[in-house]
Amino acid sequence: MNHLTTCAQAGGVIIPYITTPLITWSTLLCLLMLHLYLNYKAVRAVSMNSLNRQRTCILVSNLIDSGKVLTPLQVSQQEQIFSQGSLLKWRTHQQLSTCHIGVSLQKLSQSINIALPQTGAFKDFDVFPKLFALFGDHQYILWHDERTSNTTIVLKQGADTLDQIKAWTHALVLADNISKLPRDRVYETPRLLRAIGITLDKTDLLFKTHLSAIESAGWDLSLAHLATRSGTRISFNKLTHDEQVIKM
Repeated sequence: MNHLTTCAQAGGVIIPYITTPLITWSTLLCLLMLHLYLNYKAVRAVSMNSLNRQRTCILVSNLIDSGKVLTPLQVSQQEQIFSQGSLLKWRTHQQLSTCHIGVSLQKLSQSINIALPQTGAFKDFDVFPKLFALFGDHQYILWHDERTSNTTIVLKQGADTLDQIKAWTHALVLADNISKLPRDRVYETPRLLRAIGITLDKTDLLFKTHLSAIESAGWDLSLAHLATRSGTRISFNKLTHDEQVIKM
């Protein structure tokens, strides 16, 4: 409320000098600009200890580049107030791709482009079993569509906030990895699956190595603002030794 008090006091001082419409509108504009500036400074002063999409990108990219875990205050100093939530950025400046988390399995299949538009049937069943096997011990499934430069994340039933943070981190690490590959080779499904597997291992190692340091830096990993909507969750029930059915 301090900035509101300041604006009110400033208004009280200049009221006796407002005598014409031009001065009135000029004063109103100046006070509005002062109000917006003070609001901006107030928001910049806020330091949150929970991770959203942008903070996760800043924290992880700095950790990979420098080996240092930034505190919530250090991250807030790099955080942009106006930023598209779906962007995957490396240290706030390099935009790698976009990402959507908590989507349905249908969205994932559309991203993989294995559904026939006429019938909705799958053209290639090989990709799904490989993805399911790859993410068998994880609470999410991820795919990157280089045609649209978009990563799709499906969350499994029971995925908690740490799983969401890991999934977003994996998407960021994968996007960074893909940005360094020759463009004509990214479209190859085997190469993309291999890149997903490599970056999955890198993400697991990152959290295994630095999880305690991240918490010690002041981050509350029990709170997260990544899947901001109630989205879809999927679950797997094992029918036989090597057969699974998907429940939506």
